[in-house]
Amino acid sequence: MNKLTCESCGSVDVVKSDDFFVCQSCGKEYTKEDAQRLINVKVNVSSDSISLDKRISNYLELARNALKNNNYQEANTYAHKILDFEDKNPDAWYIKALVAGYNNPLTGNYDITECINSFQNSYMFSPAETQKSLQEKINGELTKIIPFYMTNISHIFDVCGIEHLSDHISVLCKFANDFNETCMPWYERQDDNEKHKIINLMALSLSTAIGKAWNSKIFPALPQNDHISLGEKKMNLCLLYAESIIEVYKMAITMGADDRDNNILRYKSIIDICHKMIVALTYGLNKNTFQWHPGYTKNKKLIKELLTKISEYNLKIKELDPTYVIPGNKYYLRGTPFAKSRIGCIVLLLLIIVIAAVAFFLTKVPTTDLSPG
Repeated sequence: MNKLTCESCGSVDVVKSDDFFVCQSCGKEYTKEDAQRLINVKVNVSSDSISLDKRISNYLELARNALKNNNYQEANTYAHKILDFEDKNPDAWYIKALVAGYNNPLTGNYDITECINSFQNSYMFSPAETQKSLQEKINGELTKIIPFYMTNISHIFDVCGIEHLSDHISVLCKFANDFNETCMPWYERQDDNEKHKIINLMALSLSTAIGKAWNSKIFPALPQNDHISLGEKKMNLCLLYAESIIEVYKMAITMGADDRDNNILRYKSIIDICHKMIVALTYGLNKNTFQWHPGYTKNKKLIKELLTKISEYNLKIKELDPTYVIPGNKYYLRGTPFAKSRIGCIVLLLLIIVIAAVAFFLTKVPTTDLSPG
């Protein structure tokens, strides 16, 4: 019995499905008339008559069409078919990079290493005369892929429960670390402008994403003014998350070392987080709800540590911007029960001093003897 041979990819794995014959390798469909024609044409010709170059060309066309239609898994399948024939095909590696770059975040896989390594393979296996233009093309794709990754990660912060936030912050940190390990060698051999451009973009995307976690999940959950929503356990959890977010901001600062303006904003974001933590720490727990406790000093030591950190970060800003005016510690304490308790203590101390002074004065005033005789 003569087998049908797909004229697109050369596969003989063509099966009947309803009124059509479908190639199981590339998905091309044939009518009954097409099938009869193929049988007649292929009676005395083996499937090997389709050249390897033709098969690869057909698979490439199918992969590119799949990418245009956002069928990433299909595109990846065709790229692998090409690599089965030719493991150093630069076009197939480029397609695999795009799949990893745009499909992985959609499926919850935030491994950028596969994307960058595939791009590097595409570059390495390309003819020398095309490498410069390919490098520019890859750089252009990475400036879109990196924010795409970060946007997908930060979107999770909107929908996840606060108790699971740590896992997603870890994913964000892993993404940044993988970027440093994998992408930096790629940019080290390029000019400084291109290198700083992508690194600063990564730092900006990182700080934007972690800022989303703070603004959408942690800060709204902290006790503030009339907002009373957390038990002591979740309160402590939020404070731990806040410390993790500060570390991510510091990672972005290190990464974007030459990005002065954005680093100033990152330091200010860290200071704001410390300030909000101080405010939260001035709440006391009463019957499982947070309420103001004037004079509440349970977290006095931690508040002082945060004030010290704020001073350090303000000095960092001063180094970047000599015109910056550093606020005093009172600025970060004003309006809090902790500040009110200090004011109360000062007033009480002054009152004691005044009373003591009056008592001392009265003991020194000579008395006049008005008795007769």
